[in-house]
Amino acid sequence: MKWLLFGTIVGIIAIILIAQFWPTITPIVRHVNPKAEIERLPLPSYMMTLVLNPFNSLIMRNYTAVENEIKILSQAYIPDRYKFIIDRFNNLLSNISNFLAETEDFINKAEELIYFGSYDDAKELLMEASFKLTLANITYLELKAASEELAKSFNLPLIEIKDRLNKIAKIIELLYEKIMNLLKSIEKQKILKDSFIIIDVQPRKIWTGGNIEIEGRLYAEDHPLSGKIVQIYLDGIKFTEALTLEEGIFKIKLNIPYIYKPKISIQARYIPYEDQPYKPSSSNIIEVELIYIEPRIIIDVIGDIIPGKSFLIKGIIENAGPYDYINISWAGLIMPIALQNGKFSSYLKAPLAEGLYPLKIEAPSHEIYAPAQKIVYIKVNKLPLNVKVIFPSLVVAGFPSNIEVLYEGEKLNIKAIFAGQVYSSSGNLSISAPLTALSGYYNCEVYISSHPWYKELYLKESILIINPLTLFPPILIIAFTIRAFKNKEKFIETIEVPKETIKKIEERSFISSSLKWLIELYWRAVSIISKLTGIEIKPSMTMREYLALIKLDALKKFFEILTIAAEKALYSKKISNEELNSARKAFEELNKA
Repeated sequence: MKWLLFGTIVGIIAIILIAQFWPTITPIVRHVNPKAEIERLPLPSYMMTLVLNPFNSLIMRNYTAVENEIKILSQAYIPDRYKFIIDRFNNLLSNISNFLAETEDFINKAEELIYFGSYDDAKELLMEASFKLTLANITYLELKAASEELAKSFNLPLIEIKDRLNKIAKIIELLYEKIMNLLKSIEKQKILKDSFIIIDVQPRKIWTGGNIEIEGRLYAEDHPLSGKIVQIYLDGIKFTEALTLEEGIFKIKLNIPYIYKPKISIQARYIPYEDQPYKPSSSNIIEVELIYIEPRIIIDVIGDIIPGKSFLIKGIIENAGPYDYINISWAGLIMPIALQNGKFSSYLKAPLAEGLYPLKIEAPSHEIYAPAQKIVYIKVNKLPLNVKVIFPSLVVAGFPSNIEVLYEGEKLNIKAIFAGQVYSSSGNLSISAPLTALSGYYNCEVYISSHPWYKELYLKESILIINPLTLFPPILIIAFTIRAFKNKEKFIETIEVPKETIKKIEERSFISSSLKWLIELYWRAVSIISKLTGIEIKPSMTMREYLALIKLDALKKFFEILTIAAEKALYSKKISNEELNSARKAFEELNKA
């Protein structure tokens, strides 16, 4: 009985403490059925946006955007049973986009060749364009069927998709017409006479900004072409025009602009008017070498780069020439810095955030001096914050505790979050736990910051909260239980059976040492019965005689079970485990009376 009571008390206390501490150490996990979640179809409005975006990009002939939109659609979650529909739609849309892009590329190159009179090469490209356009048309028919299946499966409005498909069909039709028109143009121009143009440039090597002389001749197969306009191109860009004279000869002097590159190309082109029976022609390309001076920038960054602090840069421009200033681009600002004998220096302020920042130094061009530029990447690092934080091991609810912060010389901003409350200070922190908090471990988060050039410090520590109000109930239960248990033991111990009676019965018995507990249990039962009935057992009485005197019907059956078991323990060598257990339970029932 004593051990049963003790185990009950320990169990109650454990349940109360676990109920208090468990929420602070164990997160709540909510479970869902993944299979139920993944089978849901995307919302039609969301799905419609993903489907129309690549269509819209294709209609605008932005083929790169089409591929990006298709990737976004392919990354959207689609139930497995509909995956093949989306994959098929994406593949067809990607194929038609590629076919149309290749078609337009062939057409553009063919137009350029026609412009320069290369009709045979242009015709080959147009044949390639026609083949790609045919593939695009076949893919369009497949895409149309796939789009209808997609709209049906995902409950999408088909009318909007059909509108996009009709616009794609119109693009295919327009490209086909353009190919046919270019082929007709080639056939028409085959009856025109070939024209030829050659040029020579002197000198072939000059300082940038200098002059060159271009001389050339324009002629047909059997005669020169005089009175025609020839276009002069500089690095592929039309620069000026010249008029052919007798014998188709033209001469022109060019003042080359200040260009800072090693070589430039010169070419002449003849583009006849529609009423002229000649094919366009282009001359040979002549390269002219340019000479110029390239300054070189050398820069040195001095000191540590700390957020919010100024740092010094120094530098020099070799071959500076006439430069009297440079431009410095730093942290979104452009600042002119004066030069002294090609040297410069300046203080710059570092940004507040850590990171790698570009510092660009530019010197403008001036005649034969090319522009100079140098970019260096400067790393901005915050200093570590030298602070030591000492947390309390436990906090008693309702009473303050200190978080000790040890540091030297710098102003601190300290914020702590503990037990749902926020604390701020510039030094040591006083924290407390509300009386509503259950006992258990709670995380205390501390954020410490100082000047912008110091890193923010983050610390996290588990602190035990002891709440007397939540521990008082189990303590009270323990106290009352122990007190009641002691009183009952005392009551049982005060009832004594006459020693001569016990001695007389034991002398007549052959009791085994392993069954003495049963005899002790019987005499305790006798004490309880005598207390309740006022009938005491006499030394001359047998156990059965005393049993016959008991008139308490509610308790007599339990006392009878215990009496029979005690008799067998005293006078018999055989007693079953079942009888022993029955005797023990009978005593427990008597003990409750």
